[in-house]
Amino acid sequence: DAMPGAIDIAQIDLAGTFTITTSSDPTVAGLILGGADSSPTFNLGSRTLTLDGAGTILTGATMRFGGGGRVAGSGSLTNQGTINVGGSTEQIDVMFQNAVGASLLVSGAFAPTTLTVANGFTNEGTITINTAGNPFNNGDGSATLNVTSGTLVNAPGATILSTQFNTQGANFL
Repeated sequence: DAMPGAIDIAQIDLAGTFTITTSSDPTVAGLILGGADSSPTFNLGSRTLTLDGAGTILTGATMRFGGGGRVAGSGSLTNQGTINVGGSTEQIDVMFQNAVGASLLVSGAFAPTTLTVANGFTNEGTITINTAGNPFNNGDGSATLNVTSGTLVNAPGATILSTQFNTQGANFL
């Protein structure tokens, strides 16, 4: 298989559990992460993923942000699996949906973590804003979820949790 380009839909669905870490700023026409018997983790890290079409994180798949990662473009991102955000300021600048059964975790441990979602969205799954410190109960991390335009709607049956563990930090929504 070749590296997908701007006119391709990137489909990451090999059987098994594996991790992909990008070392560039990819632009794709769409993204399908996961599939039957596939449990990939896509580490975006500090890179920008440009989606110019639909992107979907399927059940069992994980997208991990950390270090300034960003999803940009004219497309959309639907989370049916897991998105983990930690360690810096991260952005989702495309239309976003956290679907039924999906998990969005924003976790600040030892340092502030912020996820900024550019547009209002509906949460139909679970959002957890978590601050974790260290065993001495003196960590100073914080976790923030910002929605810069529009409204975050928590659908019936959906959950938004704010949790803290061994920390003096705070959570913000």
